[in-house]
Amino acid sequence: MSDPLALATHVMTDEPGGWTREKIDATMNGTKTVRVNLQRPIRVLILYGTALASEAGPILYFDDIYGLDKKLESRLGLAPAR
Repeated sequence: MSDPLALATHVMTDEPGGWTREKIDATMNGTKTVRVNLQRPIRVLILYGTALASEAGPILYFDDIYGLDKKLESRLGLAPAR
């Protein structure tokens, strides 16, 4: 999801503490770290990829900010991709 405020608002809707969109936004942009234990935990899947095949046809490539492609290439014995 590319809208973390919308995700947080959805997740925090029924949580105690009056978590409105405005309160969440202010907390996210504040200087203090705030931890909220959810009444009902949710499952989260985090994916990291440097290439994406789009439905429109072209393959989209992204910077490998964590350097994982080089590690994978090395472990597989492949020459570095350009």
